[in-house]
Amino acid sequence: MSGLGFILKSVSGGAGAKKPPPLPNRGSNLLSPQELERYKNLYAFTKTRVEGHLSGRHKSPYQGSSSDFADYHEYSPGQDVNHIDWRVYGRTRRLYIRRFEEETDMAVYVVVDVSASMGYGGSGRMLKVIHAARLAAAIAYLAVRQRDKVALALVADQLVDYCKAGGSRLHLQNLLRQLEGVRAHRGTSLAPSLHSCAEVFRRRGRLVVISDFHDQLDGVLDALSQFRHRGFEIQLLHLLDPHERELPESAAIEFVDMESEERIRADIDSIRQLYSERVTSEVRRLSDEAVRRQMSYHLLDPANSLHSGLEAYLSTGNRNRV
Repeated sequence: MSGLGFILKSVSGGAGAKKPPPLPNRGSNLLSPQELERYKNLYAFTKTRVEGHLSGRHKSPYQGSSSDFADYHEYSPGQDVNHIDWRVYGRTRRLYIRRFEEETDMAVYVVVDVSASMGYGGSGRMLKVIHAARLAAAIAYLAVRQRDKVALALVADQLVDYCKAGGSRLHLQNLLRQLEGVRAHRGTSLAPSLHSCAEVFRRRGRLVVISDFHDQLDGVLDALSQFRHRGFEIQLLHLLDPHERELPESAAIEFVDMESEERIRADIDSIRQLYSERVTSEVRRLSDEAVRRQMSYHLLDPANSLHSGLEAYLSTGNRNRV
């Protein structure tokens, strides 16, 4: 592993609508009903408007078959006679077509990194993979509440598990149960995993990747670019533990690669500045490359990853935050 992934793999000291969709069961390990009640209306503030299959309950300029009537236009030979309003014909003796505004739902694909590095949580804090699962659960809840379809993919050194897109209340419950059982346990190889995702993500939509991105960034970004070429909207939600962003106060520290278990001891004061510079450089590189490739990038607030992640999900356009 090279780059940020090698330096930050692990730091010692850590512990290994019509009706709204239902809240999780009382025993949920991810989100309490109170938390979801707090966030359930956040989507009302989003200004995101996308076209075609990305429109997600937004109006299409094309004639459709929804129940939202737009206007009439005079019938022309060759048009579908099923859309003729015969009551109007009875009054006017002229043929008119009823036009409707088509509503299309959006497919939201949530990709959660469950590689071993996501199992880190410094100083007794919540593991990154749990932060990711909580955020994925909240995004799924909001997506279904907004009448979009949501899919879930767990990735590590390969596509570990995939639940295809759905928008029912039962589908949401199944996703929540799947996320409650998530754990970090495998090596990292995001690029091949994303290529596997591309094979099963048939319908274009919004791709949300929640990861620490401890991998070869060039390969990961190239794998993501294929989704951009297919018309996907891409959001990268970057999760780092506070000790991965800034070394803790200590006389000495031991770095442990959570996948190879390689260990390196170092005097923390002698490497603190270099470490900070390297982290900043890698984060900036990921952010800049995301901008260049027309992806949205957000480095989440480690103190409140759920709120900052949901704000990122609901933000307008491709604004990038570091």
